[in-house]
Amino acid sequence: MKLVKELWKLDPYLYYYDWLQEFRSNWKWQEGDKFPAGCNEDDYIYIIDYIYKHRPKHIVEYGSGWTTMLIDKVITNLDYGAEFISFEDNEYYYNIYNKYGFDVNNRINLVPAESGIIYMTHKKDLIGTFYVTYVHDFEKITDVDWVLIDGPQMNKYPHPTLTNYFPSGKPASTTLNLELLLKEFGGPMDVWIDGRQSTQNYYNNRGWEIVRDKYNNGIGTNLTLDGNRHGDIYK
Repeated sequence: MKLVKELWKLDPYLYYYDWLQEFRSNWKWQEGDKFPAGCNEDDYIYIIDYIYKHRPKHIVEYGSGWTTMLIDKVITNLDYGAEFISFEDNEYYYNIYNKYGFDVNNRINLVPAESGIIYMTHKKDLIGTFYVTYVHDFEKITDVDWVLIDGPQMNKYPHPTLTNYFPSGKPASTTLNLELLLKEFGGPMDVWIDGRQSTQNYYNNRGWEIVRDKYNNGIGTNLTLDGNRHGDIYK
């Protein structure tokens, strides 16, 4: 029994895989409730590996769900004093996460999101970039070492002024939350962007190096406000 309990030390990937599968199999899922989407196994392996190797002390996540539960479990087991906060804008899924035990340590914060358009002055961008960004203060965040971006759901926030050209609304193409964290805390901080290639492109165009891995996720390392920046933006 002790060996089973401490498998997370010997083979963390197998332990957390089994733990997630057991969590799913033990669900008392109620008919009509929507099943939260999750990442693929390679993403889970990356997250586990990153935490084991780097021991980030201050973790901020945008877009809650399965990864929230996994990160919380890993840092709780390792017990190295990590702070972790997650932001979610979808009230339906926020309630689902609480109802089915995704958030046993109260990591998830329900916040609004805003959308709009910004222009990059250094590129004389006359068309602008659509964005949707979680709106929150920084009272619960003391510092940032690692940021995970897996939200919001971009196509829920079309820019209202362009509906004449895009009758159903044009989906937002980036989130500004990483940039806002850099402005508030300066860095250095790492980032993992779950897919969202237009968000990756935005930050590369702004001067921060985001490397796309073989799974099309974006990886940024040691990002700072002053170290990798082009021009400014305005709304």
